[in-house]
Amino acid sequence: MSEPSPELQQLLQDLACVMFPDHPEQPVTLQSRGYDGDSALHVVLWQGNERAAQLLIDAGAEVNAAGEMGETPLHVAARQASAETLARLLCAGARLDSLSEFGQTAADLARAAAREAVWQQALQLARRHRPGKQPAKPPRKGA
Repeated sequence: MSEPSPELQQLLQDLACVMFPDHPEQPVTLQSRGYDGDSALHVVLWQGNERAAQLLIDAGAEVNAAGEMGETPLHVAARQASAETLARLLCAGARLDSLSEFGQTAADLARAAAREAVWQQALQLARRHRPGKQPAKPPRKGA
């Protein structure tokens, strides 16, 4: 495995203060989890830092990591990220059928945030970037 880029190294170092406020000297890696269970990818998505999310995804961050309340990075992104970032998560293998502790998929959260159009655009972008590989469909409610 190659050495992380200086930009990625700086990002991970900066995230230590957010993920470990009591121990900001603790090193952060792609696999690190904060006290609440969120990964570095969760944190940058909560912050709305899509460039950082892109760096982490491209570096191999776990896109299906369940964090606080069982939410994956896709759940977090569904509330506020661009269609491009959502599509990047999907192309990296984010699962559409992952359920939070409240039984919600990322699509449910996008709908609740009045972001259905962004969600649909992300699905279209993901299909274009992964021809022949469709994002996994979530289970139908009540099925």
